[in-house]
Amino acid sequence: MNEYINLRAESKPLHFPDEPSGFVSAMAKRSLAHQMRFSVEVLEEKLKNQGEPRVLQIKIDESSCECQSSWSLYANGSLVAHGSVAFARQCFEQGKWEFRDLCEAAVIASSEALSNDEFRLLCASRAIAAVAV
Repeated sequence: MNEYINLRAESKPLHFPDEPSGFVSAMAKRSLAHQMRFSVEVLEEKLKNQGEPRVLQIKIDESSCECQSSWSLYANGSLVAHGSVAFARQCFEQGKWEFRDLCEAAVIASSEALSNDEFRLLCASRAIAAVAV
């Protein structure tokens, strides 16, 4: 019986794009949900700088069990990708930009770039909706 007492699950290290800089930031930035949101924000900025702006939103449905948790990625209000949080964890185990690159491929394949005016209007709408909640 004693040989089972010291058993623990070994998890692979995660590579986070938003590295914590101290103890307090580590508490917030060690969250997988935070890193997923950060990756989508970086992707939105990258697409905007490339002249292909899209308004991106990620919704993370977290349940008590990670294997049942899921995420959905929306570009310009349309669903472009959906997956499990366990799959997102695997992406961060492979590299810090794997999740962003996966999202980028889905966004480019599934949505059209916006004009600058459309982009600003949707960004303003998103900000208003965030305040209203």
